[in-house]
Amino acid sequence: DFFTMLPIVGANVSVKDIPEFSTVSGDEGQYEFMGMPVSTELFFLIDGNEADYWGGVRPAMLPANDVDDLQLGQISNQLIDTQLMLAQQQDPDVMADETKAIIIVRLLQNTATGAVVTMDPPPPPHTSFAADASMNNFPVLDNNVISSSLLPFWVAFNVEPDDIGGANTITVEHPNRTCTVLHPVFPLLPRYVTLVDVNCPPMP
Repeated sequence: DFFTMLPIVGANVSVKDIPEFSTVSGDEGQYEFMGMPVSTELFFLIDGNEADYWGGVRPAMLPANDVDDLQLGQISNQLIDTQLMLAQQQDPDVMADETKAIIIVRLLQNTATGAVVTMDPPPPPHTSFAADASMNNFPVLDNNVISSSLLPFWVAFNVEPDDIGGANTITVEHPNRTCTVLHPVFPLLPRYVTLVDVNCPPMP
């Protein structure tokens, strides 16, 4: 579970566009693939438990050696509903369209607060938010500044699906750091949450 960090049992784990790599997570959420292509960018898909979770798209760059601790993640329906309920206090018409996709931009360094996220094309009004640290980490619609070290994310929802990737561009700027989107071309699938990791290390 992306936020509680608890294991998810019985989730289907596969690799996009490589159908021979597919398995089901075990009692502790563990999974294993043998013989995967090395030094390759790919996208893991996590689904099969729609009653509790949206599907997940998790990019990864496989190294030349085995990976023993690559954590995937899913977003619970409950968490999405809770965030939308908070957003509905600003706009009662805010809803998540389950035929669309969600993007979560995550700062790998939660100290990189002040980072500004830009999506091209920009999301329509009231379809994106970031938590505001000055408002008890309350999600604020149309806010694109990541100010919360507790929730260092920016979220866009109701995004048009894009199976190939490349229809949307994410850039992140910080006043004191250089930020890099690790997987700048990413697919978006209906009722899936695509995680976009951003590296914003402190200046040496």
